[in-house]
Amino acid sequence: MTWIRPDIIAAYEALHDAGYAHSVEVWDHEGNLAGGLYGVAVGKAFITESMFARQADASKIGLITLSAHLQTWGFVLNDAKRDSGHLRSLGFTGMKRAEFNALMAEVSTAPGRPGKWAVDKSINVANGIRSQPSLA
Repeated sequence: MTWIRPDIIAAYEALHDAGYAHSVEVWDHEGNLAGGLYGVAVGKAFITESMFARQADASKIGLITLSAHLQTWGFVLNDAKRDSGHLRSLGFTGMKRAEFNALMAEVSTAPGRPGKWAVDKSINVANGIRSQPSLA
């Protein structure tokens, strides 16, 4: 059984329409969806809900691209919610619950970036990511 029930789908559709839920899609040269991720922006925090890959490393490309955009836009936190070697290899670090809660209380009320998001081609993703992603 999946947790993505019709009521959850409806909630994410409403969040997307309101400009808070966002998806990052990675497409291959033939126009096929290769992978990506989705999540919810709350103030200056992004909560990555789920990642998927139909082709090797496609979700990593999406996450790195998202992280570069979040950094440029002044986001303070990208919460992947789980600790794994895979996420640590991408630069995520663990965070104690109390520290996470204090940071969320601070950044969730900061002005974020509501509305539809699009790739900003002026952001050079290859230059590396300086933001502090976390695993809470």
